[in-house]
Amino acid sequence: MALLFVSFALAPLQSSVEEAVSENRQVTLQTLASSINLAEISGDDTSHAVQFSAKGQNKCLIDIKNGIIRLTVNNGGPDEVTFGYYIQNNRFPVSSNTIDCRNSVQVMVKKRNGMVSVS
Repeated sequence: MALLFVSFALAPLQSSVEEAVSENRQVTLQTLASSINLAEISGDDTSHAVQFSAKGQNKCLIDIKNGIIRLTVNNGGPDEVTFGYYIQNNRFPVSSNTIDCRNSVQVMVKKRNGMVSVS
């Protein structure tokens, strides 16, 4: 009986944890977009670091193209989850890039010679 109760109690808890992790990824993605926006309005030789942590993910890619940042993750199941965020200010070109973030990674946003790069 106790085992049955524990299994029913853990299902909502697991769901809450997954939701919190999902919200954390969205906030981190918004932070990256904000850093890009700030770099665009800042002077040259500006840089900012954003910390991503996706330990335990089989796939974690940050893809930046055409003013959109996408974060795709997969924790080993059959489905991938993708989060997207628009870069609001697009006055300066932002270099397209794909970053593997399976391990904890520091993403650098830099502006040099009027060009914003993310690496």
